[in-house]
Formats: sequence, C-alpha cells, structure tokens
Amino acid sequence: MILCGDIFLQVDWTPELHRKFVQAVEQLGIDKAVPSRILEIMGIDSLTRHNIASHLQVRAAREA
Repeated sequence: MILCGDIFLQVDWTPELHRKFVQAVEQLGIDKAVPSRILEIMGIDSLTRHNIASHLQVRAAREA
C-alpha cells in the first residue's frame, strides 16, 4: 500500500499476500471471517481494515 498525503492507493495483492489472506479466512471460517479478525491474523502492518474489507468483497463477488 502506498500513502500519498491522505490518499491511499490500491494494495498490490501479490500471490504471497493473497495466500496469507486466504489462510486467515480459512482459519476463521467463512462465516466468522470479518476484516478486523483477518487483519489481526495476517499481521501485516501496512494493511488496513479497509484494504481487507475491499479484498474480501472482491473475492466474494468472484465466488458468487
């Protein structure tokens, strides 16, 4: 994630970062996978709850 002033640019979801995301979702279970818990499990300081929520939404849309 790149911070430019008060504007957050899109996160580059590398395969490794996405793998950590998927592992966190699987660890929690899809019904309990909320952004704050996913972020906590991933332990990546440069991500925000908003980054996780957006990625979770994109993933859900692709699976629908």
